[in-house]
Amino acid sequence: MSKALDFYLDLCKAGTIEKNNNQIELISELDSFLTNNEKSLFSLIQFTSKKSTQNCFYIYGSVGSGKTLLMDLISKVKAPDKFLRMHFHEFMIKTHDALHELRKNNESKDELIPRYAQMIQAEAKIIFFDEFQVDNIADAMILGQLFTEFFKRNIKIILTTNIFPDDLYKDGLQRELFLSFIELIKRKSIIFELNTEKDYRKLNFSNDEVYFSPINLATTHKINDLYKKLSDGHAIADKDIKVKGRDVKIKRLAHRVSRFYFEEICGDSLGAEDYLSMLGSFDTIIIEKISNFSNESINKQLRFMNLVDVLYDHNINLILSSEIPINEIGSAFHLKEKFKRTLSRLEEMKSKKYRSSK
Repeated sequence: MSKALDFYLDLCKAGTIEKNNNQIELISELDSFLTNNEKSLFSLIQFTSKKSTQNCFYIYGSVGSGKTLLMDLISKVKAPDKFLRMHFHEFMIKTHDALHELRKNNESKDELIPRYAQMIQAEAKIIFFDEFQVDNIADAMILGQLFTEFFKRNIKIILTTNIFPDDLYKDGLQRELFLSFIELIKRKSIIFELNTEKDYRKLNFSNDEVYFSPINLATTHKINDLYKKLSDGHAIADKDIKVKGRDVKIKRLAHRVSRFYFEEICGDSLGAEDYLSMLGSFDTIIIEKISNFSNESINKQLRFMNLVDVLYDHNINLILSSEIPINEIGSAFHLKEKFKRTLSRLEEMKSKKYRSSK
């Protein structure tokens, strides 16, 4: 039995997660993939000998099926020394920035992506991509060549997504040019569907109160209890990520839960792209000490509105504390109408339906 499977079964025995045969099968297949594709019982049943030539492990399944949980587990106990794990959106921002720098250094057009792949090869033997999704033409047009170069260099890729390969970049601009990438993925990948009946991001959470006001010892104590419950004893640390060459800090991160004071996440010059780049690191965010908005705080209010949109669009759990109830909070004059949409989304985000949705 592998270390990864041992660790998973220990979590099941401790009651941290519920045992699921589909997850056990995935752990076994990933273990085989990461040990030079040695055949496990499951691979003998499900896959052919062609598996030994495959460089990519493509995991797709519904939101909350445990993909991130299992990636955390595998990367903790099984990943090699040289491995890279990033949210796919964050990686593509890094990629476009790197290609821009290579162009500035007069790298020839034909050599841009091979040179970049060589740089990645020096950094990683295997790449873990969280939340693989193609939603813009700039990414779509370079992925085929990029992954081809990775595979030439025997860089292995493990990725998680909600999307079956044939549905990638569906209805996107010039999608016909992207179809060769889909065929490459299907040819070079072990494709595994992860389906569970439970949403592992929402367990033991959907019934909790999540918005707290006013800000006092009692409400702070409740947030501390929630943070302790969700972080589940994991180490707490800040995490730095790169967004267009800038350092962006994710505060007090533990077990995919981050904890910010309002001034830390909306007081600095952060935008939607920064918030999007953070999403690979957490499923739940706590924002404390939100104050009333006014004309003097219009920039902070705009950032808060952008942040709520990003969290809502990606079904991220939100816990917050505010000076007054969030539905009574004020607004800068010029944002009053637009802010109604934000308040509507905040109302939905505290509901049990939102937090237990797939």
